[in-house]
Amino acid sequence: MQLPGKNTKPYLAIILVLAIIFFAIWTLLGIILIRGIKAIPTSSQATAELVLETQPTKPLPNKTPQPKPTEEVDDPVETQEPDPEPEPEPEPGSVATLDPQTEEMMDRIEQQVSEVRSLTMDKRIPRKVLTSEELRVYVEEEMLEEFDDEGSLEDMRKYALLGFFERGFELRPLLEDLYSEQIAGFYKIEEGEMYVIADEKLTINERLTYAHEYVHALQYANYDFENELNYNDDACEDDSERCAAILALIEGDASFSQFRWFETFSSVNDIVELLASMEDYESPVLDTAPPYLSASLMFPYDQGTTFVKQLYSLGGYDAIDEAFRTKPPLSTEQIMFPERYPDDQPLKPEMPADPALLLGDDWELSDSGTVGAWDMFMMLTKGLESAAQLDDATALDAVEGWGGDTYHFYQNKSQDEFLFVMYALWDTEKDSQEALTAFNDQLVRRFGQHQNGLHDSHGYYARLLQQGDNGFVLIISEGLESLNTIYEGFKK
Repeated sequence: MQLPGKNTKPYLAIILVLAIIFFAIWTLLGIILIRGIKAIPTSSQATAELVLETQPTKPLPNKTPQPKPTEEVDDPVETQEPDPEPEPEPEPGSVATLDPQTEEMMDRIEQQVSEVRSLTMDKRIPRKVLTSEELRVYVEEEMLEEFDDEGSLEDMRKYALLGFFERGFELRPLLEDLYSEQIAGFYKIEEGEMYVIADEKLTINERLTYAHEYVHALQYANYDFENELNYNDDACEDDSERCAAILALIEGDASFSQFRWFETFSSVNDIVELLASMEDYESPVLDTAPPYLSASLMFPYDQGTTFVKQLYSLGGYDAIDEAFRTKPPLSTEQIMFPERYPDDQPLKPEMPADPALLLGDDWELSDSGTVGAWDMFMMLTKGLESAAQLDDATALDAVEGWGGDTYHFYQNKSQDEFLFVMYALWDTEKDSQEALTAFNDQLVRRFGQHQNGLHDSHGYYARLLQQGDNGFVLIISEGLESLNTIYEGFKK
C-alpha cells in the first residue's frame, strides 16, 4: 500500500534526521567494537579529514549580480539609468552561499564517498544550502504541491478502517511539520542538484547528510532507474510493493555507504560531535505522529540498510551493483528477510470471487494493489491504539512466509460507506495458520472478543475467512450488511 503524501516519488531522494540519528548509534557501536575504545585517537591526534570548520552561511541580497567596476575615464558620457527589472522569485537555496572552506570540505567528502562506494561520475553536482525556514517553504510549495486535501480525507478514512489513523485525520499539516522537522537533505534527481539543510554551519550531521546524498548522485549517474529498473511514476503506481522494495535498496545503499564513509574517515572530534548531537536531538512532531506514519517513513532506511548490509556481506559492492542492474528486490518481504532474496518471488493472486459483483452497482472500486509483508507487519504492530498492537517478534514470525496478496477498497457514495477486503496467500499451510492466528489476535485486541467470528466495535465490522490450505481473506467494513455480503459470497 502507499500512504498518500509519503515521499515515494522517484525524482526526489531524501534523508531524514531520524535516519541519521538511528544509524549513527549503529555506526558508533560498530566503530567501538572494531577499533576498540583505546584505538580511537585522542583529540590531539585527531585528523582533520572531516572537521573543517565552516563559517555560517550568509544570505545574499535577492537581486541580479552587479557588474564589476571599470577603470575611471575622463568626461564619461552620461547615460540614462534603465528601469529596474523586477526581482526574480527565489529558488530553493538561492539565498544561501557556500564559503570556499565549505566547498573544499564538500569536494573532499565527494572524493571519499566515491572511493568507499566504488562508483564515479564525470560531472560536478550543483550544491545548495537551505535554511530551516526555506525548507518549510519548499515542502509546502513543491513537495506537497500535488497534495489533494479532499482526497486525503477520503484516504485517511480508508486507513482508519485498518486502525492506522482516526477517521477525519488531517494529514497535510502533520506532513508539513514532519518534513520540516525531519528532512536533513535531499537530491533532486531530474535537476541533479544537492540540497543540505543548515541554519548556521555544516555540523557532522550535515556532513553525514551530504555523504548520503552524494551516494544518491552516484547511483543515478551509474544506474538506469527509469528503464532498466522500471522505477518511474507509472510503474510505481501500478506496483507500489515492488517500488517500495527498490526504494529500500536505494536508501539502504545510501545509508550503509554513508556510515562506511564515516567509519573509514571520521576523527575523534567527529565522533564526539555526533554523540553530542544525539544527546541534544529532539523530534516532537515525529514523537507524536501516528506509529504507522513514522514506521513507514523509516522503512527504507532501517530495513533497507539491513538488506544492503546482507548483500555486502555476501559479495561486497558487486552484489549491491547486481541488485541495481539485474536483480532488484521485488517485495518488502525480501527486504525484511534478506535470505529470501532473490529466489522467493511474490505471487499476485486474484480475489476468490469478484467483490464488485457481490456488492452491486452502488459500490465502486476506490483503490487496489498489494499490501505486502511490511504493511501487514504494521497492521499487526502499528495500529493507533497501543492495546491493539502485537509485539514485533510475534508479528515478524507471522508475516515471514508471505507469498503474495491483493487488496481492494470499495466505496458506496449513496450510503457514505467504505469496505476493505484483502486476500493473502502464504508459502505453506503452517505459514498461513500462523498469520491467521496473529491477525485474529490483533482483531480481538482492537475490537474485543468476537461473536461467531464477527468483530464489531466503534462503527467497524471485521471478519477473517480461511481460503484453501494456505490462504485467508480479511474483510473490514463500516457497514455490517456489506461485510456479510462479501463474507457469504467468499464462503461459496
